[in-house]
Amino acid sequence: MSETLPSACRPNKPPLSVVDAVGIAVLALLVLALFPRAGFAQAEEDVPAEVEMGNYVYLEPSESRVEFLLPLGLLRPEEISVGDSSDLMLDGEARQSLLPELTELLRNACRIQFDGTLVDFQISQIDFVVIDPELGPIPDERASIRASDGLIAAIFVAPTRGFPDRLDIDWLLFPDTMTEVDVAVEALSSPERRDPEFSQVFRITRESPSQSLSLPEIGSDIGLREVPAVVRKPNQSTGLVPWLFLAACVILLGIGLRPRAGDRIPVLIAAGVAAVFAAGAFSQARKVSTVEIPDGENAGALVELLLSNVYQAFSYRDENEIYDVLEESIKGSLLDQVYSDIWRGVKAAEDGGPTVRVLDVIVIDCLVQRDGDQGGLSTATAWECYGSVSHWGHKHTRRNKYRATLKIEPVDDQWKIIGMDILEEDRLQ
Repeated sequence: MSETLPSACRPNKPPLSVVDAVGIAVLALLVLALFPRAGFAQAEEDVPAEVEMGNYVYLEPSESRVEFLLPLGLLRPEEISVGDSSDLMLDGEARQSLLPELTELLRNACRIQFDGTLVDFQISQIDFVVIDPELGPIPDERASIRASDGLIAAIFVAPTRGFPDRLDIDWLLFPDTMTEVDVAVEALSSPERRDPEFSQVFRITRESPSQSLSLPEIGSDIGLREVPAVVRKPNQSTGLVPWLFLAACVILLGIGLRPRAGDRIPVLIAAGVAAVFAAGAFSQARKVSTVEIPDGENAGALVELLLSNVYQAFSYRDENEIYDVLEESIKGSLLDQVYSDIWRGVKAAEDGGPTVRVLDVIVIDCLVQRDGDQGGLSTATAWECYGSVSHWGHKHTRRNKYRATLKIEPVDDQWKIIGMDILEEDRLQ
């Protein structure tokens, strides 16, 4: 049985008057009118803005990509196993378990042919994402989301060579609520170019799901730069060679004419002197020319060209092609190390998206000294690497700074990097 306070101890709370009640009601209506979502702000703070379906086809000299941005809420329950409730909550594990199904769904979303040949696209990346105003799609790291709020980003890639004359698209994915989709097609001939040679958005309808288009003639250029040839200058001291050989012959002739009964020590000394003259002649004969070592700005320009070609090699997607291009700038024994170091740096710069396309390499500091007996040089070099990432209709830049020691030598009369030790790597943008 509950205890009640004596009337003397109970607070004296007069009943609300009609005027007070009306005043409170008016105040509440004003609050709701001015702040209609105040009571739900915290609950909806992490809900991303609504995103429409996005479909993109990117064509490059050595790779083609098909990219999707797909709101999960557009799919029918039978297309993906998320149930028929829009309020179904998906935690991280549930989202990961859906990715194989979504991969297969999107793999069959369209068929693309280059000049009548079907292109075999393979999955490169797929994940749940949210849209960042500056970076575009980034991984969705919320603990749980409503199925209807889920947004899928997927990239399918295929190695290709050059550009087709005709592109055929058969689009098969039309959610129930959509009778037409837009597909953006973009062709970029070289990593050094900022603007595409071809860019157009095509509208494909459920009634006419096929689209055929002719592309303009687009040259394929990975962007490799010409490295100056090794310059050799004649060795001025080679004129001494015949005189050294003559001196050695005279000494040896004198030894041969010397009577046998004499002291052997002078003979041995004379033979040693002859050997020295002969060795000097042989050494000078080998030095028909010497390598002209670049210094100052010329050395910096040489390093910049070699590094630029190293980075551009990764514009290819086939590993054998990457190695072939790297071999033009790197000595064979260093290939594996450079491949690993540069590839890791390029991939790390992209934050999980497609590979960064290097636009430019700029040497900002280069200290040079002669190194080795092959006419080589050793440099303490700092450079900045500029690149861009284009995906899901969004383009942003990357800028990294490196500091390293490089060793460069002529190999078969071609300048090549024979040693690279990266000391520092900083992400600037």
